[in-house]
Amino acid sequence: MSMRSIALSAALCSFLGAPMLQAQTNVSQTMTIASAFEQSEQHHGALFTLDVMLGTYAIITGLNELWRFDEAGALKDRAGVTVEEGDVTIAWSNGEHFTVAQSTPLEVHFSGETSPLAMHIKTLLNGVLFESIADLPENTVFDASGSVLGSNEEPIGQWSLLNAHSIALRLEEQDPITVPLADILSALKKRADL
Repeated sequence: MSMRSIALSAALCSFLGAPMLQAQTNVSQTMTIASAFEQSEQHHGALFTLDVMLGTYAIITGLNELWRFDEAGALKDRAGVTVEEGDVTIAWSNGEHFTVAQSTPLEVHFSGETSPLAMHIKTLLNGVLFESIADLPENTVFDASGSVLGSNEEPIGQWSLLNAHSIALRLEEQDPITVPLADILSALKKRADL
């Protein structure tokens, strides 16, 4: 391991509060941070580990997020990912964040598994309601920015992922409500424009 790799590992671990991993059992792939995010569409929701920090992760395309999972496979934390001017900034929900160069090499170990929740989010973002549910009209669309769009593509509210089982809806002039993600998914069909 080069001095630069050791320094990067230490920096990433200190930002995330995670000790370095000593060994991995999965087949590894060396890629830069930039190439990982460029290939994120083909790796959407694919579970992976990194040599530089503990945990299992998945890139969530559409939301531009990196998710961290616990050992049982439950969603533990979410981070917003911003790419600009040669750097990638990862900001975790607890306020911790770090920035690294897009050219930074990483050893990525894909497990061959995909997060079911990540696939549900992909379905949500690519779907349209075929029936009214939870005060949402038919032909409602959920977009990646968190907007809920009515049939005329005008914003009618906001949505956010609360946990692996529920989303929060804040529709115009209504109190926020929590809706089971499974209920929304069961009322979706794939959008014709995708």
